[in-house]
Parts: sequence; C-alpha cells; structure tokens
Amino acid sequence: MISKNGHSRLRKWGANQSGATALEFAIVVPVFLMLTLAAIDLALLSYRLNQAQAAARIGARIAIVSPIIATSMAEFDTSGYAPGTSIPVADIPAQVCGGRSDGAFECSSGPADTTTANLVLDRVRQVLPDADASNLQIAYTYTGLGAVGNPIGMDFEPLTTVGIVSLKYVPLSSRLFGSPTVNLPIRTVTLTGEDLS
Repeated sequence: MISKNGHSRLRKWGANQSGATALEFAIVVPVFLMLTLAAIDLALLSYRLNQAQAAARIGARIAIVSPIIATSMAEFDTSGYAPGTSIPVADIPAQVCGGRSDGAFECSSGPADTTTANLVLDRVRQVLPDADASNLQIAYTYTGLGAVGNPIGMDFEPLTTVGIVSLKYVPLSSRLFGSPTVNLPIRTVTLTGEDLS
C-alpha cells in the first residue's frame, strides 16, 4: 500500500513535465534528419540517372553522324551485291564496341576507330564529366535498312545504340556513414544510323 505521502510524490513526479520537450526533441530530430538525408539521396540519385540518360542521348546523336567505330563493319565490302538491293541481315553481324579503363576502345570482332570513339566520349563528358572510356559502349545492329550503291552515304544503315555502363553513385549517406556505393543500371539510347558517313 502506498502511503499518502508517497502517493503525492508519485503524483508530483508524473505532473513534472520540465524535460518532456527535450526528450521529444531527442527522439524526433534523428528521425527527421534521416528522412531528410534519404530525400536528398533520392533526389541526387534521380539527377545522376537523368544525367547518364542525357549523356547516352548526346552520344547516340554524335555516333549516328560520325563514321562507324567498328572498323570491320565500316570496311564491309558490298561489291558482291546487286545495286539497289538490301544486304541480307545475316551477312553483317552486330558489333559491340566499348572502352577500357586505359582509355583504349575495342570492338567485338576487331579494332575500333578511336578517333570517332573519342569524339563520342568527349560529347558524353560534356554532360557526364566523370565518364571515362570504360563507361561508354557503342553497338551497331544491322536490320536490313539501306541499299547497295547509295550515292550519298553507306550502303547499309545500322541501328546505333550508345550505352552508359558501369556507372556508380556515391550516396550522401555513404560519405557520412560509410555505406556502400550504388551501381547504376545501364542507360541506353538507340537511333537509326541513316546519317553515318
């Protein structure tokens, strides 16, 4: 049984609210800061993804008006085909060209035109300054477009796909708390290479 004196002390202790505000503040502020940090990280991640997509779009626009980077495709001999006809799709294999960390470019079936590849990379860097050769992938897929004997361009017109690959995002929280980086998905843009020279 609680004595009358003890009961009044308990009531006084329960009525004392002098530290309640500080306690509520201590509970709410960390949660609010974590939510704010998460919102900032999501906004920065969205910006990074959009930046990579814009870089792929600019790279594709430059790639379709530049010489084909895949040397074996650019030097494909069309002399055995009748003028005005399309080359069979099976005769021109797809080519994937990519950069290495040392800055060199190579294609799936041989060497790459590094001059054109570096031109595309320079334009990509205007939007994505930290991109290097290993972040750039250019693929050519022939789908039957074009005609042998084209007097103003190539005899075939491949689809040109520029991809931004192996890109990472370092969240703000990882800079503060050491959490891991995020590998971004590949961002690609495909355009018809009808203006290839």
